[in-house]
This record gives sequence, C-alpha cells and structure tokens, in this order.
Amino acid sequence: MPFRSFPLRENFAFHAAAQAIVLIAVVQVFVQRGSPPGPVLVIAASIFSIVLWLLPVDTALGAHRYMLIQGVIASLAYMQEFLFVYLFFVLSMQAMLLYNTRPGLLWNGLFLTLAQLANFFFHLEGELAPGPRALMVTVAFILACVLSAGYARVRRDRDEIQRLMKQLAETSALLQESKENAKDFAAVQERNSLARELNHSLGHKLTVAIVQLESAVLQLDKDQGSVVVRLKTVLEQLRRGLTELRHIAKQV
Repeated sequence: MPFRSFPLRENFAFHAAAQAIVLIAVVQVFVQRGSPPGPVLVIAASIFSIVLWLLPVDTALGAHRYMLIQGVIASLAYMQEFLFVYLFFVLSMQAMLLYNTRPGLLWNGLFLTLAQLANFFFHLEGELAPGPRALMVTVAFILACVLSAGYARVRRDRDEIQRLMKQLAETSALLQESKENAKDFAAVQERNSLARELNHSLGHKLTVAIVQLESAVLQLDKDQGSVVVRLKTVLEQLRRGLTELRHIAKQV
C-alpha cells in the first residue's frame, strides 16, 4: 500500500514537534527583524498549524488533500520569508511517514522544487547567495527524508510486531479451544467405549440370566432339581455381571 494512516493519537509527539518548528520559524523571524512577522506570515503560520492538528489524514485522499493544502500555505509563506522553509521540512517528514518510499520521495521532490523556485525568484537578497541557500535547503531536505524514513521504518516494524503478536494470541486461543474440544471428544469416545463394553459384556450376561429364569419358571412344577441348577447358573451370571460392572466403574 502506498499510504499509511497517521492518526493524531499515535503520533502526538510528532505533531507537537512539527508545531514547535512552526513557532521557531515565527520567533526567528521576529528575532532577525526586530519586529513581529507581517500579517501574511502570521495567517499562514496559523492556518498551517490548524490544518496540522485538525485535518484528518486517515485515508489516501485525505493525505493528498492535506499535502496540497499545506504545500500551498508553505509556498505562500516561503515567498514572503526564507525562514519559513521550515514548513517544507515539516511536510517533507510527514510525506515520508504518510507514504511508502516512492510516493514520499515524489512529494519531497515537489516540495524541494517549490522551495528552490522561491529561493531563486523571491530571495535574491540576503546574507547568503541563492546558490549556497539552494544547497543548504537541499541538504536539509535530504536529512529530513532520511530521519523520517528511519522513523517510519521503526514504526512499520513496531506495527508488524504488534500484528504478529495479535495473530499469535489468536492462534493460541484457537489451540486452547481445540484442546478443550479434543478433551470433550475424548470424553465422548470414552463414554461410547464404556457403553459398548457394557452392552457386549454385561448386557449379554443379563440376557442369559433372564432366559435362564424364564426357563426355570416353566420347569418349576416339572423338575425342581433342574430349576435349582438353573437358578444357581443365573446367580453365577449375575455375580459375574456385578463384578464386571464394578471393574468398569473403577475405570471411570
């Protein structure tokens, strides 16, 4: 993705630093001139600050709109006063933070071009000639790009670590859930196994005992000796069934 969200809450320190740079430019103009900046500079600095804090840049369209508005404001201020090139440095850093490397460098190229045009067409007089000033501005842009790109890389790594930690937590939760499901499945399997064992073993013995009792009832009036033998057999079957039932109960 060419765009990265830059929410105020997560980047308050950067916004505060950018605001400090704007104030430094205003104060430095006052110190050098010995008088407050003109109304154009004051208005430009004020609007730049308001847009810095209030204009949302949580979408690609919002970021482009922000860069265009701030670029126009910075250009107008820079045409009036060379020291307001600081505004371009702020935008340079924000471009590297808001965008990936290529689009960030494109925005920086645009801002550097605007700054150099104003340098050669509006600031012909001063302690430094336009050439040295152009070199100084270029170096400052490069430093701003390098520093902000490094910070953006650190932030991307942090976000990636947080994403991986979140995935790890979700995977751990799924594993725990699978473990619980496996335990439940094992319990069901064990109950089914016990049910089959009861049906095959104890059920068979009880069935035989019932058949023996029914046969004994039929033979009761005819052959009591045979009935006694059958009853003893039934008793033995029931005892075996009881023993097996106790054995299964111990396993549970």
